[in-house]
Amino acid sequence: MLAMGLPVLAQAEDGAAALAPADTGLAAADDGSREAGDIVVTAERRETSIQRTPLAVTAVDAETQRERGVVALRDLVGIAPGLEAPAGPMRGTESTQQLYIRGIGTASPAYYGAVGLYLDDVYIPRMYGNGGIDFPDVERIEILRGPQGTLYGQNTSAGAIKIVSRKPSEETSGWVRGAYGTFDTVELAGYLTGPLADGLSASLAASTRRNDGYVYNETLGRNVRRVNISQYSAKLRYNPDDRLDAVLSINFTRDRSDNGDIIAEGYRDSGPRRTYGNIDPRNSNDALGINLNVSYALNDHLTLRSITAGRGFDYYGPWDFDGRPEDLSGFLLFVNQRQFSQELQLIGDAGRLSYIVGGLFFHEDYEASRPSWFNRNYSGLHSHTDTSNVGLYAQVGYQATDALKLVLGARLHHEWQTFSDYGFATDASFKELSRTWSVSDLKYDNTAFTPRIALEYQATPDIFAYVSVTRGSKSGGYNPLAGALVVAEYPVGPEKVTAYEGGLKTRLLDRRLTFNVAAFYNDFRDYQASVQSPIIDGRPVIGNVVVNAGRAHTYGLEIETIAHLTDTFTLNGNVAILRTKFDKFINPTGNANTDYTGKELTGAPRHSFGVQANWQLPLPTEAELRFNAGLRYVEKSWTDQANTIPTSNQTYVDAAISYTDPTGHWLLSVRGKNLFDKQYVHSRTFDAIANISTVSYAPPRTILGEVRYSF
Repeated sequence: MLAMGLPVLAQAEDGAAALAPADTGLAAADDGSREAGDIVVTAERRETSIQRTPLAVTAVDAETQRERGVVALRDLVGIAPGLEAPAGPMRGTESTQQLYIRGIGTASPAYYGAVGLYLDDVYIPRMYGNGGIDFPDVERIEILRGPQGTLYGQNTSAGAIKIVSRKPSEETSGWVRGAYGTFDTVELAGYLTGPLADGLSASLAASTRRNDGYVYNETLGRNVRRVNISQYSAKLRYNPDDRLDAVLSINFTRDRSDNGDIIAEGYRDSGPRRTYGNIDPRNSNDALGINLNVSYALNDHLTLRSITAGRGFDYYGPWDFDGRPEDLSGFLLFVNQRQFSQELQLIGDAGRLSYIVGGLFFHEDYEASRPSWFNRNYSGLHSHTDTSNVGLYAQVGYQATDALKLVLGARLHHEWQTFSDYGFATDASFKELSRTWSVSDLKYDNTAFTPRIALEYQATPDIFAYVSVTRGSKSGGYNPLAGALVVAEYPVGPEKVTAYEGGLKTRLLDRRLTFNVAAFYNDFRDYQASVQSPIIDGRPVIGNVVVNAGRAHTYGLEIETIAHLTDTFTLNGNVAILRTKFDKFINPTGNANTDYTGKELTGAPRHSFGVQANWQLPLPTEAELRFNAGLRYVEKSWTDQANTIPTSNQTYVDAAISYTDPTGHWLLSVRGKNLFDKQYVHSRTFDAIANISTVSYAPPRTILGEVRYSF
């Protein structure tokens, strides 16, 4: 079931929306921004009420994730207005998911995304392996809309998604769950936490999800679009007193899911649930992350925080772009990635001042190999990219009056990159025969300054307004999957955005109605656009090539509401209105007819909305029944820069029912998605060089039954 609006809710004794404050180890604001019953987020790197945070942010807690079946990034669509997660090969699968916020995203997973993804404040720079987020110890997910260039740095020109996991507790507790559903879906998960010694506690979490897929491949003789993903997490926490809180975390993901299905339009009897691709779509992705988060209160008003992290993954993915039993277009991709980061923060307050000062060092080693085929011609490339980034940032808030606050922030960061790449000839077995071109030790560096200014006004305890101007940027650099020498030699410049935003957050009718609205205008320079299979120097280049297209702008309006119509019935809703346009489009690839000035951006539906009804029915035996139903609508958007290939208008209906026994230990539920089994077109592509038209469709109706025991 998809949630709508601001769903991090529990019921306070006075009937107002409530959420227990998150135990984050951060210095809490002393400006009165937290009240009993408030939804607490860390979007500004300290605990603040979501209703007094001067940016558009939506939060989803663990209970909401369970009720709505949020197990992958694409399941967040409909929860936060303006968030899109396109489907289809190279756009969205269980293993690799593109993300767009307010019409801005990144088409190629080889590049850093415009939407930053963070797990416990550790940056996850690549899309490979990012699709599944089914860690059982996730406490909440925060979706930040708009550039976050000050506190979160580069590669957040569209926004950020923060996954915040639960810290180990000194009280023993846990749960186990099992679920079974359509397409032989099996889900198993468990969580356990408790003390080990005075001040020392630990937690373990594990989950696995599998199904048999829902698209039949006639060539392979079996279903594809299968899911097979397991995730594990272990934490050790040392919290001897109120000053020191240290958490050592290890998380591991093993993914053997299929890549997205591709269906050739008009080929034999291909259709929404039938394809003829001849490539085994099974991925192989193993990702490991280790991080140490330490928070130490130097005094009652100043906290020092350190975030040390190492991550890496080994990925193999087959990408079929023709959907036919012949080698017309596609490639195999092998990626080896390692990263290290160290961040330090000082978070404090002094009278009317509140501030955060920080510094970050990030290093990534990225190696990729890509054998490919095009009209039965075979070739390959191998690249190595070494990237380092150093950033210094600060944000200061000054409480000018009890109602008015001025916020100033800035970030200065420098990035440098070393790049080597070569192409090679191969045969149908993909054995490297000889090198055809090469570049080595190319250098790229860039310095960026991203300031922010905001005014906050607390008109009454329940009416909060803000305006802000923010700069953001997305990294440039060399194309790590350059298929030709001319592409490999020239780096893409950084993408820059200036964002103007105003918002109003209100709680009305004795806090039974929450009504939030945000208006925005984004001005992009050196916009990074993806050009499909261009011809460069007379040579066709397979796949997407990213170029600095020029200028673009987006603007729109977002509304989120929560209405507590009775003590047991809640109605949530959200609406997003979006307009986008290329103001100038310069395509340096040399393709003819590629001036897309005046066209709309890809992945940017003009209208989307959703509504969610939740009904809680207490029973005489102290048991409880919960019903929820939701409707989500997304207008069509364009999948190509020329605005010739649209998706479909899409309307989905979901529902769920759950029963909790009188002891509160047992929970039984049934959840259904896409109940009317709509077969909407999620994405379309047309490769003019290969004369191939392909399409991907929405997942079918799914029903899942669950049993859960908590202790």
